[in-house]
Amino acid sequence: MPQLTKVRKLSQARSLRTLGVAGAIVFVTSEARFIAAKPICETTYPVKASPPEGTATTNLAYFEYGPTLRVSSINFFARHHSGYLIDGVSNSPEQKWMTDKSDRHPWLEVHFRAAHHLAAVRIVHAGAIEPSTYTAKTYTITCLRDRKTSDVKIVIDGNKESRPLHPLVCERATGIRIDFVLRGSEAVRLYEVEAVGLW
Repeated sequence: MPQLTKVRKLSQARSLRTLGVAGAIVFVTSEARFIAAKPICETTYPVKASPPEGTATTNLAYFEYGPTLRVSSINFFARHHSGYLIDGVSNSPEQKWMTDKSDRHPWLEVHFRAAHHLAAVRIVHAGAIEPSTYTAKTYTITCLRDRKTSDVKIVIDGNKESRPLHPLVCERATGIRIDFVLRGSEAVRLYEVEAVGLW
């Protein structure tokens, strides 16, 4: 079991002991109800940095630049939350976003703090390290302007690359949206999403 998971389970166990039996039941029941609600998750990150001066292109979606990240679902049981999509780490099987298996129309959006010139979108699928079946095959990437979808988009069908860089030139882009098409009981598993563009 990965160390991070051990720490979380240990922390939860201590919380349950502190609460007592009655409190533990309420804690577990509340968590189960929250998970069952399958909420759309939205997080706005504080601005912590800006790209180094002289940088030709950068990852506009990087969390330290203060984007807002929205996803259709999260697999809460596996603890694979959406924050891992834009944390800059793309080589850890633990640090990935995974959708809830009941989410049959998964999507994600990254909204920038300001409008930028978008050049391409890089996706790191879980198939980069894990089984190749964890690489999404069919999805549409759309440029967002003023938090709304535009007609600038690219449809990917039959993808086999685990770390594809998809050209998507879009002026005045305020974000990106990716809609996935699933087949069977599969879920979306991504390590990282990068919006490559000019600051």
